[in-house]
Amino acid sequence: MNLSELGFLSYEEYLTSSYWKNIVEKLIDCNPNAECYICGNNYSLVLHHVNYESLGEEVFEKDIFILCWKHHKKAHWIFFFFKVPLEYKYLYNRLMFLKSIFCIQKRRFVRAIYYSLRLHIL
Repeated sequence: MNLSELGFLSYEEYLTSSYWKNIVEKLIDCNPNAECYICGNNYSLVLHHVNYESLGEEVFEKDIFILCWKHHKKAHWIFFFFKVPLEYKYLYNRLMFLKSIFCIQKRRFVRAIYYSLRLHIL
């Protein structure tokens, strides 16, 4: 669905809507097991869209992921001046790349290979 079909003028309006706040409450605020998809931290959590085509019909861990603030920032920015394009294949690949790097840093090599294999070929 697009934003106008949902009755919103902008993405920012969607993020301040009661509909979106209910999603955040369900997945983060009322979920004691909520944690960052990449590092497992359970503080400063936000929802990260990887698929903007599914607004209003988001599926957890397909269209939206829980990330800590630090990894949410890294998911959108590669360098200070280069932002990841807001298309599913780029956002999803960036998330799997960050997860792979985190696993390598923690010496979880089999998991790193698993997340590397989940990268979409562009």
